[in-house]
Parts: sequence; C-alpha cells; structure tokens
Amino acid sequence: MKATLPPELLGQPAGAVARSIGRLFLLKVLEESARIIADEDPEAIHDFRVALRRLRNWLQSFEPWLEDTVTRSSTQRLRRLSRVAGVARDLQVQRLTLRQIAEADGPPLATEGRRIELQLDQEEASAREKLYRRIVDDLSSSGAKLASQLHRGGLDAGATAAGPGPSMAAAMAALLAERLEEVNASIRRLRSASQTEMAHAARIAMKKLRYLLEPFGSSSRLAATAVLRLTTAQAAFGKLHDIQLLARRITGHRAKPAFRAAVRRKLQTAFREAHRLSRSRDLKTARDATTRLIRRLELRG
Repeated sequence: MKATLPPELLGQPAGAVARSIGRLFLLKVLEESARIIADEDPEAIHDFRVALRRLRNWLQSFEPWLEDTVTRSSTQRLRRLSRVAGVARDLQVQRLTLRQIAEADGPPLATEGRRIELQLDQEEASAREKLYRRIVDDLSSSGAKLASQLHRGGLDAGATAAGPGPSMAAAMAALLAERLEEVNASIRRLRSASQTEMAHAARIAMKKLRYLLEPFGSSSRLAATAVLRLTTAQAAFGKLHDIQLLARRITGHRAKPAFRAAVRRKLQTAFREAHRLSRSRDLKTARDATTRLIRRLELRG
C-alpha cells in the first residue's frame, strides 16, 4: 500500500496521521529489503535506499509529534542502516559513471578506467555483503519495534489517542514552509563546482521537500506539479553529486592525470547543468506551487 495523504486526513490530528503514514513508509522499506535478500535486481539497493530515506525524512519531519513513542534508538538504527545502504549504492553508481567516462574518451582512458573499476567492484561486493548482513541481522526486529511504536496513537488506534495538537494541514504547512526555505537558502549559496558541500546541501534540501510533497499524490495538483519540477532539478544535482564522489574516489586510487582531467571536465559540465536548473523556470514553478499549497493548508488548518 502506498503512503498517501488524502484530503480527508488533513483535518485529523497531525500526530495520529503522521504515525499511520509512517507505518506505510516502514512497510515499503521492508518490502524493498526483501528484494535485496533475493538478490535478483541490480536496482534493489537503490529502491531500498530511497524507501529508507522517505521513512527517515518523515520521522524526522514529524519528530515533535512522534517522540513520545518513537525512541532515539529506533531512528539511530535507521540512520546506521541508511549509511550502509548509501555506501553500497554510491559505489554502484560510481562504477557505472567511471565506465561511461572511460568509454566516452576512448581507448587511452579505457584501460585506466578498467583498472579502477576492478578495485571498485571489490569494494562494492564487500559493501553489498555488509548491507545484506545488516538487513538479515537487524531490520526484522528493529522494524517490528518501530511498527509497534508508530501504532500507538495512530488513526486506527483512535485519533483522540494522539492528544491535543495542530491538524495535519497546519503541521504540513509549517513543515513545507521550513523545507522550502532550506531549498532557497542552499541554492543562493551555490556558486561553483568546488562547493561540494553546498551542492550536496541543495540536493538534500530539494529531496526533503519533495518527500513531504509526494504523499499528497494526485489529490493536490499543486503538490504534483512541485514534485515533477523538483525531480528534474534534483536529478541534475544527483548526477553532480555522483561525479563529485567519483572524483574523490579516484584520488585515493591514484588515477593517472589524463583520467583525473576527464573527470574534472565531466564535473564542470554536471555543475553547469545543475546550476542552470537551479535558476530555471522548473524550480521557480516548484517553489511557486509549494507556496500556494502552503497558503491553502494554512487556511484549512
């Protein structure tokens, strides 16, 4: 079942709704983890990582309404699992990016690219095994514990059990406004491709905003518009991030100067595209649609 926020839930207590939707995000994490265990799909790690990020972002956003039952140890376990999944996926993407750069620049760089790729293959296999073990040894029990914590005070336990507090509409309006300001602030600070941390912050800010908007689904045209436009910009920043990680990685593998130069060119190209989209109509449309949605939620709340 997909985690959705239909209009009829916007008037319910924020804590009760947040818990119920949080359980749906958790269910998606558990479903995606089964694909990794089956080891049949190369995209399983990516999908698991995305599901885990959506869950963590939701829990973090609604922490004030969840902290009475969702323990710090539960969120810390998710963070540790996310880090392990992140390492495995990053290595997977870096290997593919490395191959694309080597093939695009022809035979002179193909041999060097293959040398580094073989080393990344070994690191990736080790990271996948670590992720597999972490899922088998920990996720089942920690997932059951978190599900129980989210059940207490959820809608199916009775909305009044969530206690007094703002409606979901009011809480979501405040959270969206906060996330939108994070996007705006991070983009304003971005000036050059050397600002690795700034670019990463912009990417994460866009992702957090998008993850809050996604549960509205087709019930809100404004949310759907913002998600679509944010996805375009976020993809460009994701590509930039992947190449930044690769540039850092090949330094440790002592890549030859010609290969480092090819990666730097790719990095500059990726930055220009990300920077262009950060100033584009796409992102402006996303910000405008989000702002209008916030105003509607404030009126409803």
